[in-house]
Amino acid sequence: MLQKFFFYGGTWDLRRSKSEWNDADYRDYLEYYGDENNDLDAEDIKLFQQNIAAVTRSILYDNEFTCNCPIGALRMRCKHVLLIQIICNHRQWPNMPALRQTINATARNRQGRPRNHAPALSRT
Repeated sequence: MLQKFFFYGGTWDLRRSKSEWNDADYRDYLEYYGDENNDLDAEDIKLFQQNIAAVTRSILYDNEFTCNCPIGALRMRCKHVLLIQIICNHRQWPNMPALRQTINATARNRQGRPRNHAPALSRT
């Protein structure tokens, strides 16, 4: 299932995969969060951190994105950044049939009867 996202002011907001919110809660919170007249307290910020991943363009590095999730905070590429890079056409989805072909063609998944093991591997 593709995560839903919203874009405003240079920031993409994605609902986290472990979020407890449904679509209506997510949309309502973003409307509340985006309204400048509402005062946000510590509980609102905690809810934002637990349920929403905010992806923005990096100020320091060209054509890079940053995320507020724990992996993104370590300056590593997280799944949220990869999704936004695909949406912005900086990356492409991998060719899955070609990947499946390379995985199935390995010796581990070779068709046919298995060979006899060497004497060192057999029980006596």
